[in-house]
Amino acid sequence: MAPKRRKVKLPDWVGEDYDDRNKLADKDMLAVGEEDKKVPMNSNSKRDTGKEMGSDSCIHATASTSSYSASHKIPKRRCMAGTSTSQVTGDQPLSSSEIIALSMPFLQFSGSLIYSYNSGDCSLLCEDILTTIPVDDYLHVGFDLEWPVTFAAGSTCKVALVQICTVEDKCYLFHIAAMGDFPLALKTLISHQNVIKYGINIEADFWKLERDFDFRVKDVIQKSVKDLSAIANKKLKSSERWTLEGLCRNVLRKRLDKNSSVRCGQWDEYPLSEEQKQYAAADAYASLLLAKRLLKL
Repeated sequence: MAPKRRKVKLPDWVGEDYDDRNKLADKDMLAVGEEDKKVPMNSNSKRDTGKEMGSDSCIHATASTSSYSASHKIPKRRCMAGTSTSQVTGDQPLSSSEIIALSMPFLQFSGSLIYSYNSGDCSLLCEDILTTIPVDDYLHVGFDLEWPVTFAAGSTCKVALVQICTVEDKCYLFHIAAMGDFPLALKTLISHQNVIKYGINIEADFWKLERDFDFRVKDVIQKSVKDLSAIANKKLKSSERWTLEGLCRNVLRKRLDKNSSVRCGQWDEYPLSEEQKQYAAADAYASLLLAKRLLKL
């Protein structure tokens, strides 16, 4: 006897956008069985990509703009595990949790993006950030690193980019690979015990900084580095191994675009493309938003 079929019950926050896309799907209704909660999808998702841009100045500040257009069709299955949302080829069934995740909007940084690729200008920017630390208080920042991916066994590339989001409308991208060496002023900034750095797997990021550069990080990790995964498990009473994308979906109800062509791109090449800048800024921005949201729970 065939299992009884029922409609998928989605939460109220999914909203009208999901309903509109459902109406344009090939099937009149998305349904799942009691034993087989899978829904076939047939159409492709779309995303606008940024163009590479250069600059004659050492600091490039821009107002971030949206780089994604809304799709009018339900996309094919994306890998939801880990940090990848790369598209899977062929028509694959979607679980109800994946349908809910795909209905969420992308998290995008729309504030001032400051791109620095010169040691002198980097020093001035870092000194300026240090002046914003409140007296007898802390400056909470979102933090992340990027470096090129290598598939050679036993080898790894040096950190190429440091991202720091100090407030919700300002993000700094320090392109270390273009500077030739790790600036002393940047070391001072990220070592400051009153600058609290938040990120996913952030301790591993700091240990990589020590391996790549002459930079001792043990005291920094103990005094001013906070892992969002540990904070989330404590606040949410869970024991998950969170990814940044997973936390965004569960806490912010938004998703990060983890386009593998950008994530695994050449982060050591100057200048960074606009798409790389948006990707990098979104990660640091997400870390800052998550820290603020979780600490309020």
